[in-house]
This record gives sequence, C-alpha cells and structure tokens, in this order.
Amino acid sequence: MLKAIGARDGMIMKIFVLEGHLIGAAGVIGGVILGLLLCLGLSNLRIHIAADVYLVDTLRVLVNPWEIVGVVIAAVEVAHLATLYPALRAARTVPVEAMRYG
Repeated sequence: MLKAIGARDGMIMKIFVLEGHLIGAAGVIGGVILGLLLCLGLSNLRIHIAADVYLVDTLRVLVNPWEIVGVVIAAVEVAHLATLYPALRAARTVPVEAMRYG
C-alpha cells in the first residue's frame, strides 16, 4: 500500500529494517532479563546432585558480563541480518501484484 501511494523502495526497506530492529531488541532485552532472573534463581537454590553419577556434587551458576555482551551483540546482528531479505522482497514488490494476491 505504501508503494501505491508513492513510497520509494528505500523508504520501504527502512521501515522493514526498523521494525525488525525493534522486534529483535525486544527479544534480546527480554531474553537477557529472563536469563539473568533464571541464573539468580538457580544460584539461590542449592541443588545437590548425586556425586557418584556426575563429576560435580552441586550446580553452580557463574554469570560473566562479557559473555552476556557477546551474546547480545551476536543476537542483534542476527536480528539485523534476518530483516534484510524480507525488506528487499517488500521493497521490490510491485504494488499491483501485492494487491492482486494479498
């Protein structure tokens, strides 16, 4: 519809990429918060494991901030790359074809 009213391909791509970034950022923020809460919950629990079966007798949780930063950067990059193909497809779509089959 935006192309039918005069939007250019670049504008369509920007809209799709921005929306992908917003969705990716929400997922990353939610994942980091839930992951840290899970780590906090697991660190407060003292889970004892059968030492004769496993090599450890308790479950320990260690949160490394640099690992979190690395995972966040990787997740944001994957979200960005995942938005590029749909943005290109949307930008190249002919308005008449989209309305005919949409």
